[in-house]
Amino acid sequence: MKPALFSVLCEIKKTSLSIRSSQEEEPVDSQIMHLDNMLLAEEPHEACGTQGDGAGGSIIHRKFSAIQMQLKQSTCKAVMILHTWFLDARRKRQNFSKQATKVLNEYFYSHLRNPYPSEEA
Repeated sequence: MKPALFSVLCEIKKTSLSIRSSQEEEPVDSQIMHLDNMLLAEEPHEACGTQGDGAGGSIIHRKFSAIQMQLKQSTCKAVMILHTWFLDARRKRQNFSKQATKVLNEYFYSHLRNPYPSEEA
């Protein structure tokens, strides 16, 4: 992860320097100096020899496996939550067409005095 971050920061530094050089020459910005110092301090170094991972590598591997498992679990949980939201989503209420509304209103107003059906009807 660190080499990727280091390369991204180096690219940012290069682009900022190229932009600055294309503009007028000014003294170096303090933020660029801070970024340069940070890049020098965080420069990746090989902690382990070329022989193998050793004890340090196994510790890193265990931590990486634990983080990977946590990521898988949280991703699975998020997918299941989205799945339940999708299944629980209710359709929006749809109105009747104008013609159906007209027929229902006519029936309602014609039977307003006698709302319940009788034996004669």
